[in-house]
Amino acid sequence: MSEYQYYEFQTIDKPLAEEEQAVMRQLSSRVVLTPTSAAFTYNYSDFRGDPEKVLAQYFDAMLYMANSSA
Repeated sequence: MSEYQYYEFQTIDKPLAEEEQAVMRQLSSRVVLTPTSAAFTYNYSDFRGDPEKVLAQYFDAMLYMANSSA
């Protein structure tokens, strides 16, 4: 069984500082990162961070999608 997971985080009024972007890169080598967003896609593993903490500390909004298949 595999599961597709997609996490996207967005800032609304303040871009991420270089140090904050470095933290996002440490969460995953596959991050798609801009100064105002971070997107993580997983097919066979899980997000290494705590999505709620990442949202609270760095971003204003989060989208999460998942799809399981047998």
